[in-house]
Amino acid sequence: MFDIEGNILARIRNDASVKALIGTNKVFDAVQSSNVEPYISLGPTSYDEEYADCIRGGEFMVQIDCWSTKTTRDEVRAMAGAVRKALRADITLTNNALVTLDHWRTDYLTDGTTRHASVRFTGVVEEA
Repeated sequence: MFDIEGNILARIRNDASVKALIGTNKVFDAVQSSNVEPYISLGPTSYDEEYADCIRGGEFMVQIDCWSTKTTRDEVRAMAGAVRKALRADITLTNNALVTLDHWRTDYLTDGTTRHASVRFTGVVEEA
């Protein structure tokens, strides 16, 4: 989806608070069986193209997933908070213009021994 996903993942990867919680090299663009928890991965994304006033762009949704095997949700709650904070700063896209990026919702889930935070953002991009 344009260069939004890569820029969002780079911002999270380079955030000091995220690194303090999970270490380095633990933000992935997909869930892999080799990923060792805790880690963060890119979840589902969507893009709805729109044309308005001769401006080409659209609305998007991106989900960032936080994973942990700690016995409580404290770690994924802290990770989700760090992700939300990391994405509050302006993000410059290489080929397009990010008009807005807003936190939409965060859901906390448990599946057996795995704790999961689903952090969702919505935004608007103007295409070059």
